[in-house]
Amino acid sequence: ACMPTMNYLVSFLREELGYSAESAGWVWSTIGFVGMFGGLAMGALADRISVARALSLSYMLLAVCTLLFLHHASLAEVLVGAAVFGLVFNSIFGLVPAFVSLSFDGHKATAVFALSNVALGLGSMLGNLLGGLLREQQQSFVPVYLGSLGIDLVLIGLSIYLQGARHRQTALA
Repeated sequence: ACMPTMNYLVSFLREELGYSAESAGWVWSTIGFVGMFGGLAMGALADRISVARALSLSYMLLAVCTLLFLHHASLAEVLVGAAVFGLVFNSIFGLVPAFVSLSFDGHKATAVFALSNVALGLGSMLGNLLGGLLREQQQSFVPVYLGSLGIDLVLIGLSIYLQGARHRQTALA
C-alpha cells in the first residue's frame, strides 16, 4: 500500500493534478521532514497504547493520507496528507517487527519477520507493477490510489484481527 502511494505521488501531482515542480518538492520535503520524527513519535505512542494499537492506528492514518491525496482540494490538503504519510510510513517499519517480537518467541519471531520482509518486497514490487499497468490502462492515477486505499482497509482489518487473536492467545495461556 505504501510503495505505490509514495512512488507515484509526484507523477500524480504533476501530470494529473497539475501541481508545479515546486509544489511537488514541498510535498516530498514534508514527507521527509515529518518522516524523520515519525518512527520516534509512533514508537513513543506504541509505548503508551501498545504496539498493536499503534500499528492499527498507523494503517488508519495511511488510509487518511491516501484519501487526502485523492480528494486534493488544495495544496494545503495534499501537504497534510504528506505529513501524515511521513508520520506513518517510517513508523510501520519499526512497528511490524516490534509486533512480531511481542507475538512470537525466538526462532518463530525470526522466521515470521523474515517472511514478512519477503512479503513486503514482493508486495512492493507487485504494487508498483500493477500501479504502472493500471495507470497505463486507465490513463489516470486515481485507480492506483483507490487500490492503495483498498489495501489500507485490508491492513486495518488484518491488524485489528491480529490484535484480537493475540489477546485470545494470551488469555488461553
